[in-house]
Amino acid sequence: MAHPFQDRLVVFIGTPRRCTRQTARDALIAVGGIPDAKIVCFTSFVVAFGRADTTKVYQHALKFERDGLLTVLTEAQFFDILEGRAAPPEKPKPDKEVIVIPPEDAEAVEREFEQIKTDTINRRRMDSLARYGVQTPDGRMKIDLRPLDNIRRVMKIIKDQE
Repeated sequence: MAHPFQDRLVVFIGTPRRCTRQTARDALIAVGGIPDAKIVCFTSFVVAFGRADTTKVYQHALKFERDGLLTVLTEAQFFDILEGRAAPPEKPKPDKEVIVIPPEDAEAVEREFEQIKTDTINRRRMDSLARYGVQTPDGRMKIDLRPLDNIRRVMKIIKDQE
């Protein structure tokens, strides 16, 4: 069974009390999660560590949580889910009613959305690995993978134009 954080963008706000921020990041990467620097449309979880409630980013995250777009977790909830002692809470229901107009070709829209989501998650994973390094058995090693990702994107554009 997949971990609840696998292939999910997780944003950290504040400083953890239990460990360093890098250790929390490494633990998230170990289960397949993607630490992210800012809240984007595909962000699934926001973890509020110590004194995060005083920041503007936290207020922004609470607004998105009220709209049902993401889930805000406390430090204890995050580590409980990470260690498998608890399941993530359900996404809250939005306060407002949302009117959904079905598209004419629902399958094409769904395929395009999934492709955009996959590309965004892969890009965020590359940026995270390039910024924070990769955990190796003999210590941390920093690898800049962004040039490889740029080459992959250019090759994809060339292939699509053919």
